[in-house]
Amino acid sequence: MNHRERFLGTFEFKDVNRVPDYEFGYWTETVDRWHREGLPIDKKTDRDIELYLGLEGLACVEMIPVRTGLWPNLPERIIREDEDKAIVDDGMGGIYVRTKSTSSVPHYIRHPLKNRDDREKLKPFFDPNTLGRFPPN
Repeated sequence: MNHRERFLGTFEFKDVNRVPDYEFGYWTETVDRWHREGLPIDKKTDRDIELYLGLEGLACVEMIPVRTGLWPNLPERIIREDEDKAIVDDGMGGIYVRTKSTSSVPHYIRHPLKNRDDREKLKPFFDPNTLGRFPPN
């Protein structure tokens, strides 16, 4: 079963040989540990690792170069910074803690979407007709 068949089968509730596994990337600390535990040292990029482990992975799937998230990107602003972390305004109304010494998912202390009005403010950033969202033809 190839990737396309597996993907479509999963979302059509059909039997598949396994569920697709899309990883969003690997933290540096995780890859370093995997190398110590036996991952070949030449496997360094997300694509290398996904191919080696037999995952679909976003780095391995052919994609149309379309910006699917917020566009244009909103500027972040560092509110406060110390030796190990920064408090960051994400530009959408959220505030999160970003660690400096390790890779991690940001820890939000104020989420950007709290109600419908917040969503409406961000809606223009998902407009499919915004210049730059699609590559030039």
